[in-house]
Amino acid sequence: MSKIREFFADRRFFKTVFTIAFPIVIQNGITNLVGLLDNVMVGNVSSEATSGVAIVNQFMFVFYLVTFGAVSAAGIFTAQYHGKGDVENVRATFRIKTVICAVAGVIGIVLFIFCGDFFINPFLTETESGIDLQLTLSLGKQYLSIMLWGILPYSLSQAYSSTLRETGRTVPPMAASSAAVAVNLFLNYKLIFGHFGAPVLGVRGAALATVISRYVEFLILVIWTGANRKKCGFISGAFRSLRVPPALVGKIAVMGMPLMFNEAFWSLAVTVRNQCFSTCGLDAVTAISISSAVTNLFSVVYFSLGSAIAVMIGNLLGAGEIEEAKRTDRKLLITTFGCTAIVACMLAAV
Repeated sequence: MSKIREFFADRRFFKTVFTIAFPIVIQNGITNLVGLLDNVMVGNVSSEATSGVAIVNQFMFVFYLVTFGAVSAAGIFTAQYHGKGDVENVRATFRIKTVICAVAGVIGIVLFIFCGDFFINPFLTETESGIDLQLTLSLGKQYLSIMLWGILPYSLSQAYSSTLRETGRTVPPMAASSAAVAVNLFLNYKLIFGHFGAPVLGVRGAALATVISRYVEFLILVIWTGANRKKCGFISGAFRSLRVPPALVGKIAVMGMPLMFNEAFWSLAVTVRNQCFSTCGLDAVTAISISSAVTNLFSVVYFSLGSAIAVMIGNLLGAGEIEEAKRTDRKLLITTFGCTAIVACMLAAV
């Protein structure tokens, strides 16, 4: 009976999970909402504009998940070092994340600049839908050419927000994402449709609004972290050098490659699936893109619980509390299963 009771979390446990997971749910939900806003608001411009944006967002989705996978590997060690109270190694993992995100951002920009047509063209299949494929390609390239400017701030934001979460500061990333989506929503309305004296920019306005919101999020994270050095000890001296222990780099590389490839293969599989749907017409791509964005708004619950589990278990392991980590892990498994079942029922009802 005691073993059964062990699987059920007490009130204190739920409070801890809620404190860590809720801000992550909000942050991830808002991030997904940004993409949905672009799709919905651009949908009022034209079918070609909607299709162009939807296609480009397929590849942004792959980039975002690959970056997430790469950062998550370092995050495993960040949480453990934080639990151990080892600020120097937390700082080292933050440096590694910063380098990873910067390199990933540069690679992403180069790929999208030189391979934009190569990525977009497979989705342009001649059907009886009446959509102008050349116009769709042109609008997609316009959208992509501006979205490129938001890749680096997005990538570097991941280094900051993940480190803050793993060191128990989950509210600042949530606040930064909330501010970003507010800016994105306002600028979408202003720039896409030409309100408040702005020119009508269509897809370029949607991309520009997203890029500006990425910079807003990044600047908020940088300013808050720098202004709270006592709470965020890892930031003190973080950029005096980029030196990190080679052994730690090796550990993160060994741990990170499977995670990164897992995210890469899964996101690529989703993109290939959507390309297959494009043979039915670009309307199918748009429909899949919007339905995926809506689904992702629900999926953030279990993705965020996964992040919360990594933080909680990592901190306990770092503190040397192995048995407590095992007990907490069992409780979290039951909690996650229950929350996922509830989310599945909600999604089925939509």
